[in-house]
Amino acid sequence: MSQGPPSQSEFNAQVASLIEQHGPASFCAPPGQRPEYTLFVEERQVIAEPRNAPRYPYGLYCEIRTGLSDDKVADSLSKWLTSGEAYEAFLGMNICRYNC
Repeated sequence: MSQGPPSQSEFNAQVASLIEQHGPASFCAPPGQRPEYTLFVEERQVIAEPRNAPRYPYGLYCEIRTGLSDDKVADSLSKWLTSGEAYEAFLGMNICRYNC
């Protein structure tokens, strides 16, 4: 039987931990580019997939404008996460996984 998705607070806490571990820029990229890592959920656990992972191209990441300073990248990522946009994008990418 399939488990439900993590709650938004669980998701946010796990993503925040990965951001602390790898740095904000690791999960952000401008349009047409890819970050160092993308995000996936596996059995309610958020994981960071590196570029060489087979499912990396299908992962979740924060799209940012080109040329942002490190502080602006961190701010953009924080807003993406705390606004619920990241969680909504995750749910949208996985709707059949949890609801079909």
